[in-house]
Amino acid sequence: MILANTATDREELIADAHLLPTTTVGEKTGDMIKAYLSSEANPTATIISGGTKGVRCKRVSRCNIASVGLYVLGGTAVLPSIALMLSVLAQIPGCKIVVLATPPDQNGTIYKVFVYQFRSFVMSFFIVRRKLIIVTLQEAISAMAWGTASCPKTIGYLTRPLWDKPPPPFTCLPHYYAENFSMHQLCNLHGWSLRSQPCHIFYAIIFSNELDLLEIRWHDLMPYVSKFVILESKSTFTGISKPLFFTENRSHFGFAEGKIAHGVFPGRIAKPGSHENPFNLESQQHGSMNAFIRQAGISNGDLLIMLDTDEIPSMNTMKLLQWCEWIPSKMHLELKHNVYSFKFPVDFSSWRATVNIYNPWTKYDHYRQSNLL
Repeated sequence: MILANTATDREELIADAHLLPTTTVGEKTGDMIKAYLSSEANPTATIISGGTKGVRCKRVSRCNIASVGLYVLGGTAVLPSIALMLSVLAQIPGCKIVVLATPPDQNGTIYKVFVYQFRSFVMSFFIVRRKLIIVTLQEAISAMAWGTASCPKTIGYLTRPLWDKPPPPFTCLPHYYAENFSMHQLCNLHGWSLRSQPCHIFYAIIFSNELDLLEIRWHDLMPYVSKFVILESKSTFTGISKPLFFTENRSHFGFAEGKIAHGVFPGRIAKPGSHENPFNLESQQHGSMNAFIRQAGISNGDLLIMLDTDEIPSMNTMKLLQWCEWIPSKMHLELKHNVYSFKFPVDFSSWRATVNIYNPWTKYDHYRQSNLL
């Protein structure tokens, strides 16, 4: 196998471990090889290793490492081969515990095909009779807070800057609005068409205690939202008991009573000193929200907006979403980022608010789901 650099790495050579005989070439040599491949009907290549004069290579294990953590790509790019390559390297220091961290799927769990391939091939072929722990990245992060000794199924990943890369940039959709333009004109400016009637918008949040922000938001968005779906829990994600703030103050939201779908998640109180993983409880609450959204009466084709209480989209944006047809099936909303209050704007770096055209596979989540902004 020949790996050719692109314009990003140019002539820089990086030493990576591969199971196949492999060599890496710079960008210029890579361009020459590509030209040769295009010009020949049956191209061939030979990799010749001349070695290094005066240097003898051998394997030396200077110390035994009890455990090792492996990070493997997941999400939309599941790559079991990386787990295989890293596991080979784990053999050199004689690791007894191999902890595998990988991004979860949309349900917050490890991909089954990934677990199957890793267990059946890697475990049987390379690390027989050694302990394997598979965790999601959320679980890995929690080890940084609680410590790996108290969280045996987690792995700290302080080395993330060494192996992670930033996500691809967003494709920004221009936002047009003017008071003297009709909705037909505004929709056409965005490349969309005008609906014959406004669509149903379901506005879903997991609520903690931000009563003032919630009241501001609901007053602003009342004309556009069909149903405010709010779920609150009897405990925090870390397992601390908390009051049901919305339940106790529901009278303040009488102006929206006919549009409110309110649910209560039982939560779970953590035992003192247990240091339970907070992401497990958050994942369970997300699952409960998925069921509750369906109970609230959402239908396929309705719009589902998922965001935190302190993320408030503009009324102009909501009006476009309500009246324009053929919008993208999934996109993020760019929001103004403020610190402490509306008086201290910072930038427009907030993007986690998400708009989905609802279907049976839509899940409530608060992470990057699309490259459209």
